[in-house]
Amino acid sequence: MYKKVLLVFVFFVLVVLPAQAQYVPPNGGGGNAMATYLTENQELTLANSAQLLAGTNITLTPGAGTLTVSSSGGSASAGGTNGQIQFNSSGPLGGFTLSGDGTLNTSTGAITITKTNGTAFSTAATTALGSFGAVIPLLNGNNVYSGTANFIGTSPLLALRNTSAPTAQSGALFQGVQANGTAARLELDAYGSQAFFTGVAYGGTQASPTALTTGTQITGFNAFGYNGTAVVGSAGTLRTYAADNWAVGDQGTYIDIAVTKNGTNSAVESIRFENDGGITVPSTVTGGDQGVGTINCAGIYVNGIAVTGGGGSGTVTSASVVSANGLAGTVATATTTPAITLSTTVTGVLKGNGTAISAATAGTDYQVPITLTTTGTSGAATFSGGTLNIPQYSGGGGSVSITAGNTGIVVSPSPITGTGTVSLGNPSASTLGGIESYTAVTNQWINAISTSGVPSSTQPAFSNLSGSATLAQFPTIANNTVLGNVSGSTAVPTATSAPVVTSITAPVSVQTITTDTDGATITFNLATSNWHNVVLGGNRTLALSNATVGQQFTIQLTQPASGGPDTVTWFSGITWNGGGGAPTLQTANNAVDTITFKCTGSGAYIGYPTLQTSYSNITATTATVTHQIAQGTAPTVAVGAGAGTGSPSATISGHDTDFSVTLTSGTVAATGVIFTTTFGTAYTSAPYIQVTPGNANAAALMTAILAPYASSTNTTMVLNSGSTGITAAGAVYIWYVHCGQ
Repeated sequence: MYKKVLLVFVFFVLVVLPAQAQYVPPNGGGGNAMATYLTENQELTLANSAQLLAGTNITLTPGAGTLTVSSSGGSASAGGTNGQIQFNSSGPLGGFTLSGDGTLNTSTGAITITKTNGTAFSTAATTALGSFGAVIPLLNGNNVYSGTANFIGTSPLLALRNTSAPTAQSGALFQGVQANGTAARLELDAYGSQAFFTGVAYGGTQASPTALTTGTQITGFNAFGYNGTAVVGSAGTLRTYAADNWAVGDQGTYIDIAVTKNGTNSAVESIRFENDGGITVPSTVTGGDQGVGTINCAGIYVNGIAVTGGGGSGTVTSASVVSANGLAGTVATATTTPAITLSTTVTGVLKGNGTAISAATAGTDYQVPITLTTTGTSGAATFSGGTLNIPQYSGGGGSVSITAGNTGIVVSPSPITGTGTVSLGNPSASTLGGIESYTAVTNQWINAISTSGVPSSTQPAFSNLSGSATLAQFPTIANNTVLGNVSGSTAVPTATSAPVVTSITAPVSVQTITTDTDGATITFNLATSNWHNVVLGGNRTLALSNATVGQQFTIQLTQPASGGPDTVTWFSGITWNGGGGAPTLQTANNAVDTITFKCTGSGAYIGYPTLQTSYSNITATTATVTHQIAQGTAPTVAVGAGAGTGSPSATISGHDTDFSVTLTSGTVAATGVIFTTTFGTAYTSAPYIQVTPGNANAAALMTAILAPYASSTNTTMVLNSGSTGITAAGAVYIWYVHCGQ
């Protein structure tokens, strides 16, 4: 092709611009002699070393079927560099057409090929591939187009098809379609090296890539399929993920396989090859990754049998019995359900000694069969060798019955005596005998039986008794009586007159009250006394020393004369009696709170606040209170629009649970909030509110139209006006409010 292009180019030069072409004969001959003009389809053959002159500084050098164009450049040159052609000093070559091969177009002195085989393509960095059946220029040095191309188009960017193709999946870069009934393969051949399928993933964008982060999928092989309606997937996949945040020297990965269970349409991970070499089946299995060389799964089965507890099962391929200790054997069905049959050459009864089996000796190692005989009519039965002889005793014959009577044992009919009775002898330490009947005696038990069988009884001593007695087992004792102690008597004690106690003398232990020194932390030394008093000089932390288990002690806290109230942080280990929290100290100047404690163990105490101390969070099923007196920080009140315009005012008296509000209304009636009360201490949730009129003006508002209503939060109580609000100007209204939670 290149030769053809150059010949046509020479033809163009000689025909179109004959005035600029000169023929110079070889060996320096010629000078400026002009060549004969060539007409169309004529050829010009140049001898070796011949030149065609075409303008200043332009040299045409033929040789071996080629024509070399070079430019020496210089200030006199019309322009261009080596490899470019220019025929005059005013501009570049305009252009001409190569029939059947393409179009040559020069705009800046360079030659650009824009077509091949009638199909346009470009040498630019990007190439549009066109529609199905378009010719793709080969990227090699033997082709007209030898640059690097980026193919740009819709999905897929490149499709190789042996038949028409369905719509490619979203994001597809390459689609290959094989003919019906023919397997489609993607093949990479390598010689002396490897063939790879490589997937590369970046974070960020092409303009600004970033390192991969943990859990980012790097690549995968996905399986899609047609379900009768559409192509769906991925139904199965082999995927590679980043196992951590990538950095230089740290590119951890793991690989998993996901499959879709029958009856579902979503692939789920079934196995994972962890970054440290362990295998989990799946990664959510209990215990997770166990490290390199391990497999962690929910269960292992061999031939359908679960392997549990570190054991296993399998197929027996060989089994045999080793003859030893007098035993031999055979194995049947060794590969399925082995059956082992043991045999021995020893006959008779077997005897084992722990290491071997031998024949047992009759009469020595075991009892030989017994032969029963009935020789004789009297005497005892005998047993000798293997023979048991029981004489045939004379008598009435038939059956024998034995019955118990008051006089002994009766055998009927009697083969033993003529009277038919058998009397037992007197008992002894070594023989049995009869025992006489004995009538029970109250409060006595049998303590002995004589050798003749006669029992005796006596009353037991208290030292012989154990256990406990009920109150009903003791005699009744009247009030104000004591029991007389009759020495040596067994009779029931009798009541005597109650003694009169005129005086009691007992030792009295009096302990002093220890007054402790105030400080940021006040430590009560329980070794000095059981009563401690301190006047608080600020918010304090309380501590103990030398407490003894079982010790009961009292702490008295006094508020300062001024500058209070002060609070305390109690020492640890206290359980407050009644299940409530720590008591709230009184707030008045010089107020005294007394709390008693019991040390129940090392660092453990029960606290008993006294009655004058207030409590918080006390829970009781039933409580009887003579007077309920509220304490704590007083609430505040603020008037609202419902109190009227002008200068309405309000005052409050009481505490958070019970208080009264006195309101002087404004000059113009209004609706909305009459007043808002803010609690001194917030409730845990909005309390229940009960509002009662405190004078005639407040009672007059309680009509269907004007009736005010209350609402609350855990920090405020609000009284809202009715539909028309307060109409009287400068009137005084009083309400009593009770709050409970």
